[in-house]
Amino acid sequence: MYRQIDCRLWMDPKVRKMDASTQRLFFYLMTNMHTHLCGMYYLPMAFMAHELCEDDIDTPMGKLIELGRVKYDEENEVVWVVNMFKFQGLSKKGTASDKTKAAVKSQMDTLSIPYLESEFYGKYPIDTLSIPYRYPIDTLSDPGLQEQEQKQKQEQEQKQCHDPISLSQSQDDDQSIHSRGHVAQPSSWLPGEKKPTGAEQTAIVELQHLWAERWHKDPPTMAPRGDDLDRIVEALRAGTGNMDGESIAMAKRAVMGHHKRASKDGSQMGRDFSFAFPKLSRGNRIQGGRLDWIKYESFALEIKERKPPPPKPPPEQIEPGATPEEIAQHMADIKRKLAEP
Repeated sequence: MYRQIDCRLWMDPKVRKMDASTQRLFFYLMTNMHTHLCGMYYLPMAFMAHELCEDDIDTPMGKLIELGRVKYDEENEVVWVVNMFKFQGLSKKGTASDKTKAAVKSQMDTLSIPYLESEFYGKYPIDTLSIPYRYPIDTLSDPGLQEQEQKQKQEQEQKQCHDPISLSQSQDDDQSIHSRGHVAQPSSWLPGEKKPTGAEQTAIVELQHLWAERWHKDPPTMAPRGDDLDRIVEALRAGTGNMDGESIAMAKRAVMGHHKRASKDGSQMGRDFSFAFPKLSRGNRIQGGRLDWIKYESFALEIKERKPPPPKPPPEQIEPGATPEEIAQHMADIKRKLAEP
């Protein structure tokens, strides 16, 4: 993935007035691995701090917002580099291809932040309604189709609520998870609904780097989202409902254990960070947003914690001038101590 940087940017009066840390953050926001060509994408502050190795991100971010170069939605943790699409998505004539329009529309639908979307299309009035059929991303603009899909979704939910088999399977899953001392993810969670705290985001970044180190790869370019994020958060909140040292340690063992098992089996499958947090299966249905604790714990068990034996005390020194009998007795004492467990 590449991003274009206009060399004239260094001559921009607003950029020249920035201090070094603000300039560094500004160029990072245009070139990091999480970016999208429209300039609007999910990026928690904890990710910025970790990847830039900076303790203070709020100060330079505040300056960029004040200069109008960046907008940041704290609730959804989405950043918008305001002028980025001008250089990454538009041609020299100021037009966008159909493929680019489709990519922008898809990103806006994924982020689903109406006020930022409105500001974006106010600045870049590209026509997403005339995208050809080969980019079928505008189906939700049809009110009749949207109403039909909503009705089908409600009927499916009602069917699942009255399905005794589905209900009993759900109860069995919850009971099996609670019996192992873990907190089950509520069945009401929707993909992407559960948002991690700042500490959990930092822990996820550390786990991604651990995974990359084991596989000799670059860290994942995208932060986990949707079902994958739900399973990871569930793992980090095991036991007490809040992340603690024990749950982080178990997650690290699961990441390492998943790599060990995949390497041992010689399998090409599952070589992805999220596969260390396996999906729960109910019969033939996969519940992607819930964690399969049995498989997850089996990964962790691949890495056993072994404590080194305590060091044995050094033997006592023989006093100068000791008699042969005293020396023999001293050697016998040493042999006896060495034989002790």
